[in-house]
Amino acid sequence: MSTSPAPDAPTSLVAVARACAEADWATVQGEALCAAAEEIAAARRLLDAALVAITTRLDDPGAPDARSNAEAVAVAGWASVKDYLTHLLGGHRGAGSSWVRTARHLRALPEVGAALAAGGLSFDQARTIGDAVTTLPRDPVFREQVANQLLGFASQGAGPGELRHALTDALRVVDPEGAAVAHEADLDRAERAAHHARYLSITPDGLGGARIKGYTSLEDATHLRTTLDALAAPRTTEPGACGGTPRPAGTHPLDVQDGRRRNTARCPDPACDH
Repeated sequence: MSTSPAPDAPTSLVAVARACAEADWATVQGEALCAAAEEIAAARRLLDAALVAITTRLDDPGAPDARSNAEAVAVAGWASVKDYLTHLLGGHRGAGSSWVRTARHLRALPEVGAALAAGGLSFDQARTIGDAVTTLPRDPVFREQVANQLLGFASQGAGPGELRHALTDALRVVDPEGAAVAHEADLDRAERAAHHARYLSITPDGLGGARIKGYTSLEDATHLRTTLDALAAPRTTEPGACGGTPRPAGTHPLDVQDGRRRNTARCPDPACDH
């Protein structure tokens, strides 16, 4: 797909749109009126494609200029790209999320993105295709094949609602035996079984320690590891910042003081009894 440089003066687009909005359409009739409607609809599809491309750039954290893009959104007064787009488009709360979500989906669906950029697909059709394939097994090649089937239906005039219902037909073409979907169901079933079979056992060994044994799913284990890693080695910002009482130099945590044994040090700061 060939690309063109971004316009230096996008405000000219607003001027053209304003001229169309202020035109005296009462003087136009018949075929000329339909032709004008078709031109405006085609222009709207292309402008939507341009906005999706801009959204992709604004939402890409790996772009070389990602920081400057994020700063531009922040300077405009918005905490996120989706909030910024919701404001720009005057949509309902969260309307910008659909633009961000569609831009992300199309990164993995190049043919759908190309059709949108060429004006052969509306934003609503592209959004529906992207949303539909994300419900399928997490196989990029499989999802792209199904998306291309839906793209074919869209080229024949299927609207968003029809595309949602056509997902089953697309699956019959790409996966007639249902193997991919069945495999994904088996994986989900195994994950659910592992989750329901989870347990945790902590048994004191009688020697001042404890044995820990358990079982869980890989997903739960990842969450557990992330949580424990953050708690495994806490550090205070500076000695005494925890609020504990510093131990006099040269004394042991178990030294007797005021007729009673001092507490065993728990703070990571070796000079603190907290």
